[in-house]
Amino acid sequence: MSYIDFIIETTKNPALGKESFEKIRTLSASELSIWFKEKGYEVSEADCQKLIANKDNFESAKQRENMVDAY
Repeated sequence: MSYIDFIIETTKNPALGKESFEKIRTLSASELSIWFKEKGYEVSEADCQKLIANKDNFESAKQRENMVDAY
């Protein structure tokens, strides 16, 4: 399955999305690609590097979401 399939799955399984954010924050691109593969998704090391490079944007988006949920 592709990264798009993964994103769709996270809408059904928020725990998977939460786990992925933790992995993006802590793993190398190579390790992250292996983690995706273990979950059944094909995500290249280069794409994992892009995710890692943009992890701060994910965290900012999550903070905004939490602020909206608080209202």
